[in-house]
Amino acid sequence: LRNTKVKMLPKSIGKLQNLETLDLKQSLVSKLPIEINRLHKLRHLLAYYHDYGLDFSLASQKGVKIQKGVGCLEELQKLYFVDLNHGGVDLVKDMGKLRQLRKLGVKNLSKETMRALCASIATMNHLQSLDIASISEDEIIDLQSISTPPQCLQRLYIKGHLEKFLDWIPKLQHLVKL
Repeated sequence: LRNTKVKMLPKSIGKLQNLETLDLKQSLVSKLPIEINRLHKLRHLLAYYHDYGLDFSLASQKGVKIQKGVGCLEELQKLYFVDLNHGGVDLVKDMGKLRQLRKLGVKNLSKETMRALCASIATMNHLQSLDIASISEDEIIDLQSISTPPQCLQRLYIKGHLEKFLDWIPKLQHLVKL
């Protein structure tokens, strides 16, 4: 459904039991129905809208809102972009069950969801790409509490306010893009 004007997915999407890729890039879908959580073979969930008129603004990309229960999608390898302003800490904790993730992108990260996200990231041993954007220009992104950074991490994108350079970044032996 990439580059379409589709605004919402029907609940019947949950019947597509063999679906492995759901590509919603540049579509108008902003919220996924809870039935997505029935797609246990889903490996790639790609959903965002980029407004090319807003170059480097935090608002230039919009993620998709997902429902709690996404942790049951254990085969998921790519998940981007998720709007964390919807679902809160419970949703972020649930994302910690996605241990096969290679690529994760989150939008609207707040102070409340920050610590839960750090704990979830620490469980994602295969993570190669991490893209994080704060909820506002003023919100401080504090990822220092990631106890064990993903050792396979190759790409790290941080959009927001950092108070200091992350102590664990120099330990990432495979990092090629920061």
